[in-house]
Amino acid sequence: MTELGLPPATTHIRGGETEGRRRLVQWLSDEERVAKFSKPKTAPTSLEPSTSLMSPYLKFGCVSVRELYWRAKDITTAWLPAQEVTRGPENMVGQVSYEALHALSHAVRLTLPSLSSGTCTTLQVSFATMLH
Repeated sequence: MTELGLPPATTHIRGGETEGRRRLVQWLSDEERVAKFSKPKTAPTSLEPSTSLMSPYLKFGCVSVRELYWRAKDITTAWLPAQEVTRGPENMVGQVSYEALHALSHAVRLTLPSLSSGTCTTLQVSFATMLH
C-alpha cells in the first residue's frame, strides 16, 4: 500500500484473487454447510460469520461467479437425497444467482444510461444454460 502512496491497511481482511480462491476452497470444502446453507438463517451481527463471505470477492471479480455457482450446485445436487438440503432461492445456488443478477443490474445501468430514462428493462440470466 505504501508503494502506491496509500496509508497502511487498517483491517485484517485481505482482498485479491489469491485470498478469494483460498476462501472459496475453504467454504466449499464443508459440503454439508454448503448444502444446508439458508440465507434467512444467517446472523449478520454474529461475531462468527454465518455466510460464505464471498460477496466482495465476487463483486470485484477475484472469484468467478460461474465457478461458485456450479460448484455449489454440484454439492447441493449430490446432497439432494438428504431431507435437510436447503432449496432455492435461499440456498447457496440461489444466493449466487442473486449476487450475479445484482452485479449485472449495476453494470447495465453504468453501460446503458438510457435505461435510466424511466423505462424498465429486464434481463434474465440463466446459469443453467451456460457451459459447465
